[in-house]
Amino acid sequence: MTMTKMTAGEDPLLGLAEAGYAAALRELSDPDPWSSHRAVAQLSGHLAVMRRAVLPAARRWLHHDRALPATCLAQGRQIEWALRLLECRLSGEACATRMSFPAMVTLLEQRLSQYRSTERALLAALRDRMPGREHDRLAERCRALLPGAPTRPHPRSPRGRVPAALAFRFLGGWDRVLDELDSRPGPRPVQP
Repeated sequence: MTMTKMTAGEDPLLGLAEAGYAAALRELSDPDPWSSHRAVAQLSGHLAVMRRAVLPAARRWLHHDRALPATCLAQGRQIEWALRLLECRLSGEACATRMSFPAMVTLLEQRLSQYRSTERALLAALRDRMPGREHDRLAERCRALLPGAPTRPHPRSPRGRVPAALAFRFLGGWDRVLDELDSRPGPRPVQP
């Protein structure tokens, strides 16, 4: 099969991802401190959904190319560490105060830029390999998982199929309890 260039409007998975990134980047550029918390929640949820739904599908449908999902996973983990550092800075932890907030945002944006190009390639490969109905189901599954996704970065969360599913559910619920206790805003709903 040949790789076709699809726009975010034509590909529901790509549209969902791009809408999430646009929302997170808007939040990061907003000077309101709560906006940064919403950006962390948005990106954390997106990365968790990628790990929970898209990467297992990629391993199944792209069995000829194991490097692309592995690269996506590794770069996603780097973003989670950058998000963790940003979250620590927002919470006032002393370990994170050595780096300025703009420097953290720049680091996050650099890593996000690398990851987005890898993710686009992965989503394009999935679009080309998966039957249309399966691809649409995967997009719907991702959309359904987002409201329950973790709102904080968890770079050490398990990556195996069953442990990852359990961790996704537990961490998503636990993060929402912590968000309530901290009075932190969650991500805004995203419409592709």
